[in-house]
Amino acid sequence: MNTQTLLNNVATGAMKVLQERTKDMGIDCVKAGEFKNLEEFVALYDEWYPWEETSWEDVEQLLEYGYLDIDSDEIEELSVVDNSLYVHYRDIQVFSEWCECLIYDKNSNDYLLGFSNTGWARIDAAIDLATQSVGYFNSNNGEYRKVFNLSDFDEALFNQVMYWIELETDCEYEVKRING
Repeated sequence: MNTQTLLNNVATGAMKVLQERTKDMGIDCVKAGEFKNLEEFVALYDEWYPWEETSWEDVEQLLEYGYLDIDSDEIEELSVVDNSLYVHYRDIQVFSEWCECLIYDKNSNDYLLGFSNTGWARIDAAIDLATQSVGYFNSNNGEYRKVFNLSDFDEALFNQVMYWIELETDCEYEVKRING
């Protein structure tokens, strides 16, 4: 990643995915794709349905009611919104997907959910629970540079999940929030 991207606070990599999801249906919903007809819908459904066997009753229920409850540890439901199929993941699954490293901020007594923005093993981005934002995180010096705010819905999701679980801190920093 180049220095200009950091200075301009541009979302890249995994952070861009988070930004797109928070602007769409929320970070717990993955847009599986769009469909124009029943054939395209069934193809998407088959691709994202978590079991091998599909039933026409489930397809009809999803089309009629707009959602289908799923009995899965990871997926809560499939839903149809404006000719798009969404996969709605369970809250705890979303938390674990975006929290590769739990960072305790000694300045605010709050947490950041550190993750790799680039796919490498290094933590270089975070969800800051104190500011309810997502940004770049420098694990060498504890600097956090906000790129965008979470939606109100996603903010509530993380607050709710943080309340439910017991946390073990992976590392501690005196986080320095840099305004861009």
